[in-house]
Amino acid sequence: MTPGTLGLLGTPIVAGRDLHSLNDDDAVLVNESLATRLWPGEPALGRTIVDDRERRVVGIVKDAVVYRLDRVEDAVFRPLRFNATPVMLSRGLTPAALQAITAIATRIDRQVHVRRDSVAANVDRQLGPSKVAAELASVLGLIALVLASVGVFGVFSFVVQQRTREIGIRAALGAPAARIMSVVIRDNLRSMTIGLATGFTAAAGVGRLIESQLYGARAFDSVAFAGAAALLLVAGVAATYLPARRAARIDPLIALREE
Repeated sequence: MTPGTLGLLGTPIVAGRDLHSLNDDDAVLVNESLATRLWPGEPALGRTIVDDRERRVVGIVKDAVVYRLDRVEDAVFRPLRFNATPVMLSRGLTPAALQAITAIATRIDRQVHVRRDSVAANVDRQLGPSKVAAELASVLGLIALVLASVGVFGVFSFVVQQRTREIGIRAALGAPAARIMSVVIRDNLRSMTIGLATGFTAAAGVGRLIESQLYGARAFDSVAFAGAAALLLVAGVAATYLPARRAARIDPLIALREE
């Protein structure tokens, strides 16, 4: 790391100082997590850590994601070695500026190769496996939702058919078709509401587990939950309305003979 890198990245130093120069080879910075783990309840400034050599802690850096995007890990910031591959960070690097940098580097050493890589592209590469897993989970979730909708439709259709005799008795006693249908739909909606509440509670618990495993995942996605609830409700109401409408219109005597 070169002096000023943390400032460019927007990562503040909460205690101590930054590196003075690349020659400040005995100095090192650590993040808050590492300082707390190595010296709990004690000042970390001035302490010595052993890397490839003994180095003195001159600054504490605020915790930030460095190595992984899903959690903060212990981090040590030391001066860039002269034999390391040089990396330059820049904000808003234009193609003209890149050409000028390439020309200067080539003039110094013709074997130098300059490569431009954006932070966004680097993040996308790190998120590649997570994105694949998320897309696969989305496809499997959609398939599960369709199967659940088919199951809900079948179950409530069967429940209404089992109540054909009851519907015939209500019709024989003079209950209008609209009243019969509203009673059946209301009863099934009550069951659907209980099922959705139970399912969403379980889904929220599983969502917390997924949130800890997949970067960017949320335990509660209101759009996804609302869409799933709407689809299941439509399937349940359709499965209730159509058989109930058909049963309410048949002759009560025929309905009474149903077993």
